[in-house]
Amino acid sequence: MRRKKINLSRGMLFTWGMMLGLIFLFAVPQKACSRLRLTYASVFRWPLALGRSATLAARRPARSPDITSQEYEELLTNHRHLQNMIANLQAERHDLQRRNEQLAKLRTKPGWENIELRQARILTAADHAQNQLFIDCGTEDRVADGQFVVSLSDRSDAEESCAIGTVSDVAARTAKIRLITDRGSRVFAGIANLSVRGILEGQGDRTARITMISRECKINTGDPVYAQKQPGLDVPVIAGRVVSCQVDRDNPMFWDIRVEPVCDVATLGDVAVVVSAPRPQ
Repeated sequence: MRRKKINLSRGMLFTWGMMLGLIFLFAVPQKACSRLRLTYASVFRWPLALGRSATLAARRPARSPDITSQEYEELLTNHRHLQNMIANLQAERHDLQRRNEQLAKLRTKPGWENIELRQARILTAADHAQNQLFIDCGTEDRVADGQFVVSLSDRSDAEESCAIGTVSDVAARTAKIRLITDRGSRVFAGIANLSVRGILEGQGDRTARITMISRECKINTGDPVYAQKQPGLDVPVIAGRVVSCQVDRDNPMFWDIRVEPVCDVATLGDVAVVVSAPRPQ
C-alpha cells in the first residue's frame, strides 16, 4: 500500500508555527520560559559569541590588503589631522557667532544704530590696578589715539556698553587702551541728569575723580557718571557711579566726587572701539 504524500504549503507551515508560538507564549508558565531562555543561551553561547565578535570586527575600519602598513598609518594620521581642522573650524565659527551677537545686541540700543564700531579682542588682561590693556586692532583697522572704547560682555548681569577708556598708543595691528582709572586719563563726564559736566580724572587706584562741580549741584551716592558725547558718538555712555561726594579741600566751592567704574575689565574678552570719534589729547 502506497503511503500518501502530504504536501504542506508554506502558508500552512506559517499558520501552524504561529499557533504553536501563541500556545507557547500563553500556555507555558513564565518560569519555564525563563529556564528555556537560560538553556538556549547556555547551549548556544559559543556561536552567539562568535557572531558578536564578527559583528564588532565588521564595524572596525578594515585595512585594505592593497596598501602597506606605512600607507595605512599615513591615512590614519591624515584622518586625525582633518578631525582637528574640523574641530578648530567649529570653534572659530562659534566664536564669530558669539561676537556677532555681542555687536547685534549693542546695535539694538537707541542711538547706537549708526555708530561705527570696530570690535577687538583683548590681548592682555588689565594690570592689578586696572589702568591699561592691549587689543588686537590698530591703524590698519582705522583705530586712532583718543577714540572711546566700550565694553562688550556675554554676561546678562553685567553692565552693557560701558565706556572703559580711550585709545592711547596705536601700532599697525595693536593698540593700548588707557582705562578711565589710569592716572593720565582725562574724560569729559556728566553726572545723572545734571546739565553741568566736569572732567573725570583717573587716580591710578581703580577709582577716578570729578572736580569743578559746584556745591550748588545735588550729588548722591550711586548716581551714574556718563562719558559725554563726542563727534561720531551721539549718545552718552555710562562709565561709573559715584561712591562718595565731599567738599574739595583745595576749592571749598566745589565737590570732590569719587567714582568707581561700573565695568570689571578683568572679566572682559572683547571691546568695541568707536572708530569715528577721535578725541584730541
